[in-house]
Amino acid sequence: MKPFVIALIVVGVAAAVAAIWLAERAWWKRRRERWAAAAVELGLSVADGSELLDRFGSLPLFQKGRDRRVRNLVRGSTWGREVWIADYVYATGGGKNQRQHRATVCVLGTPGRSLPRFELAPEDPISHRLGPLFGIREIEFDDDPGFSKAYRVVGPDEAAVRAAFTPGVRSQLVQRPARVAHLEAEGDAMLVHIGRLIDPGTARDLLQLAQEVRSYFG
Repeated sequence: MKPFVIALIVVGVAAAVAAIWLAERAWWKRRRERWAAAAVELGLSVADGSELLDRFGSLPLFQKGRDRRVRNLVRGSTWGREVWIADYVYATGGGKNQRQHRATVCVLGTPGRSLPRFELAPEDPISHRLGPLFGIREIEFDDDPGFSKAYRVVGPDEAAVRAAFTPGVRSQLVQRPARVAHLEAEGDAMLVHIGRLIDPGTARDLLQLAQEVRSYFG
């Protein structure tokens, strides 16, 4: 291949990368402006993203992957709880298998109330089969097959997690019209997300979901 052809290819690739980067930057800028408007509607304040990890960095989600970034954090208090809502981004894998994960998270802090460390997500056959290969052991509720079929729960202290997931909690989770996509807790914190970035204009729906699920645990 002739040198000038190679040069054209390099310039073309560089231009394409630059265009993607600029488009991404503009998209996040518009999103930041929309989050500022949503914060006013919710009675929350825009804050520095690092505050979320400083306060809740030990939660399972914030321990996963690399290149972890918190964007568009809004926070405040409502219904007697701390409220933190943000876009969270992290990466897993490498090379051709690298994957970026994005989700809008809602974290509730309830000082004085404590839950064991756990993660809950809808049950799926792949996770059920592959989990043990990576040392992930699900906590099964043999007396509640409906719940075990609907959700997978993991946590380091099985006895404490079982105590937290009372029959009433399990019943409310199963009877919800839609499955909770991701739920986790530790200490006074509970985190909820639906597996993707949300429209900032619908942030109230995510907050209401988090408040509802938190209420199940008393």
